[in-house]
Amino acid sequence: MTSLALFDLTDFDPAPSVPAYNHRVPNGFSLDYFQPSELTEAWEQWTEAHSHLNSYAVSRMWHLDPMDSLGPTGNGHALVVFSAELRWCAHGWHTGCLCVGELVQRAICEPCSWQAFHRGDDVIAQWHDHAWPGWRELPILPDDLRPHGGGVGPGAMDKGKAKKARAWLADAYPSEFQIGGAPMLTRRDSPGTRSVPGYSPWGGFDISTTTLAA
Repeated sequence: MTSLALFDLTDFDPAPSVPAYNHRVPNGFSLDYFQPSELTEAWEQWTEAHSHLNSYAVSRMWHLDPMDSLGPTGNGHALVVFSAELRWCAHGWHTGCLCVGELVQRAICEPCSWQAFHRGDDVIAQWHDHAWPGWRELPILPDDLRPHGGGVGPGAMDKGKAKKARAWLADAYPSEFQIGGAPMLTRRDSPGTRSVPGYSPWGGFDISTTTLAA
């Protein structure tokens, strides 16, 4: 009786109502095209209704990956990256499971209503094929000019080497690849091979050619 006295049972609702969804994105995993704002709204409403606890794995919905997103570029494109957690499986050892078993990324160029699906650096490369044709043939920044940390943009840690790298890139890269959001190519060995946004002089990605060879 003592424990029951702690509650006003007249106000206790053991099954609170779940808010109605007001978006057109289906709950769960979907490959249909939606604008980034729609995917974000659907994710926020799902977590509001079900909490953030293990939400990536349980919902399998697309959630924003801001670390790899890129604002409008000088050539009219943009990149927004979402991830879907498909590594977790609830089927145990059930025969016939078709779970993907991977963390999947979706790249969206909203100005073009374009999208692609892949993993990590691969989906970043696909977006560059769309937004920056010819980027794979760009000259590779010599390793002795590449700062270790911060890229060659405003956030460079080695200001002196970054300045030399920017001068080399200005001479070596075509003018159409010296505008906002343009990438640069470097050669980096594992484990530091990730494509990093904001590391080029123009605010674009620093992409290692070792990821392309893989």
